[in-house]
Amino acid sequence: MTFDLQSTELPLLICDPAGRVLQASAAGESVLRAVGVEAAALPESLRVFICEAGLGESCEWTPASGSDLALGLTRYRHGDEGFLVLMRELSGVRRSLVRRLREQRNEIVARMSGEIAHEFRNVLASIVYNVDCVLDPRQPPLPLQQEACIRDVSSAAARLGGVIQVMLEYGRGDVFTSQSLPVQVMLDRVTSFVRADLRRRGHKLEAKAAASLPLVQGNTITVEQIAIGMVVCASAFSAKSMQLQLSAEQSSFAGRPSIAIRLRDDGPGLTPAVRARIFDPLLEGLKGESGVGLALAREAAASIEGELLVESSARGNSFVAHLREAS
Repeated sequence: MTFDLQSTELPLLICDPAGRVLQASAAGESVLRAVGVEAAALPESLRVFICEAGLGESCEWTPASGSDLALGLTRYRHGDEGFLVLMRELSGVRRSLVRRLREQRNEIVARMSGEIAHEFRNVLASIVYNVDCVLDPRQPPLPLQQEACIRDVSSAAARLGGVIQVMLEYGRGDVFTSQSLPVQVMLDRVTSFVRADLRRRGHKLEAKAAASLPLVQGNTITVEQIAIGMVVCASAFSAKSMQLQLSAEQSSFAGRPSIAIRLRDDGPGLTPAVRARIFDPLLEGLKGESGVGLALAREAAASIEGELLVESSARGNSFVAHLREAS
């Protein structure tokens, strides 16, 4: 069968078995030029890519490492040996995706900055109070009271140092540090981060960790980012009020011990269409919010050698992040 590609508005190519272009539609030539390629002289890397692409599978080719240009293509069999290639210029989509990911990270950092500032204020207030008690000339403390104040100052200073260390590790990307905070404390912090947003949507969240859990391996901010991502995703796809439960327990994954942080809700659950795109960074919620998928949470889990999964559930949603136990 022979096609006349000049009569179609689709961005199509017909290629021989070696990936050389036999015909190109006008739209196809335009898409190729948008990524710096001419149909009459496809670069070898693109020809090889076309020949090796799976039949009927959507693939993405970039002209060079680090380039923000991208070409999406799907290859179909044409005739006995040739290929029909449907293309799409993805550079604009990629730039939009990068921008949205940056916005999401900024949103998460803004939420966490408020909580960290609150923690700094509490610690500094404790230090100032105890120092004032020790130095108060009107009522000098007894030796035991002075010792207790000094211990409180030392404890608060240690807490402050821990917060600063976590921030430095996160900024440098040193995410393989065992946590100094119990998992329950991290879950409580996550609850405080998302409380206002959940209240606005009419949802309730309960967070509870199993007793005597080992520490997890990774940066505190990264672990909290994973849990926040799961909560935000679940709440964005229910028009009705629902109960969310964030829990943590010992488990195993890929043949090694893990800490499973799980988010369940009693809502309607994800539709098949949403479930298929749950890790799409541009996924939109019911109210049109963009970027409510689990892409950043999964990226954060992978950065500390963990895994984020969507579980089967008889009712509502169930997301679980398997994180490594600290050695």
